[in-house]
Amino acid sequence: SYTPPEATLEDFKRQCKVLGIERSVLVHPSIYGTDLSSLVDTLERCSDWMRGVAVIDESISDETLAHLDRVGVRGVRFNVLFKGGTPLDRARAIGQRVAKLGWHVQLLIDLSAHPDFYAQWKDFPR
Repeated sequence: SYTPPEATLEDFKRQCKVLGIERSVLVHPSIYGTDLSSLVDTLERCSDWMRGVAVIDESISDETLAHLDRVGVRGVRFNVLFKGGTPLDRARAIGQRVAKLGWHVQLLIDLSAHPDFYAQWKDFPR
C-alpha cells in the first residue's frame, strides 16, 4: 500500500554519525511481508550497535526464531493499519512463542477502530 524511498545501510550509518546516534533498532517494514533476509543481513553486519523488530507469522519455526534471537531480533511487529502485516488475530499465538525469548510485541494499530481492545487483550502473553 506504499513504497518507501530506497536507502542504503551506508546512508543510515552516515546519518547516525552526523546525529551522534550510537545504537539503533531496525524495524522490519510490512512491505517485505515475512521475508526477513534484509533484516537478518543488516543485523549480522551491525551486531555491535543494532537490534531488530521482525514481522513474522505462525509458520515460523522454533529454529528460525532462535536464529533471529542470535542475530539480535528482540521483538515482533503487527501492522494492523496497512496491507502486508500479520493479522491481529494471530498475535496471541505468536506472542506466546516470543515471550519465551523475552521479546516484546509492537502493534501499529488505530485503537479507535478497536474500542474493546484492552478488555480483549489485557491477558496478552508477557
